[in-house]
Amino acid sequence: MDAVSTDGLIQINAVEYYANETRDDLDRSLVDALVLKPVDPNAGHEEAEPIKGETFIKPKIEYKYFYRGKENSTWSIDKKVPVQLKVEDKKVTLK
Repeated sequence: MDAVSTDGLIQINAVEYYANETRDDLDRSLVDALVLKPVDPNAGHEEAEPIKGETFIKPKIEYKYFYRGKENSTWSIDKKVPVQLKVEDKKVTLK
C-alpha cells in the first residue's frame, strides 16, 4: 500500500458512453459499426470515364462537370429533378 491508499477502498475510473442505435452495433458492442462510408464507383477508372466531376452530391451546392471526350456533347437533365443546369461548351454547372 502507498501513503494515500486505505484498506477496503477501490479506485475506479469509468467512462460513460451512450449507445447510439442508428450508428452502433449493439449486438456486437461495436461503436459506429453501422456507419457506412460511400464507395465511389468511379474510383480508379478516371481515365476511362468521359465525364469528370463529383459522384456524390448534396443539395444547394454548386458542382462543375467536364466532358473529356472528343465528340460534341449534349447535356440534359430529367425534368423531374429540381436542378439548374448551366452549359458552357464542354463544361456544365449544376446547382
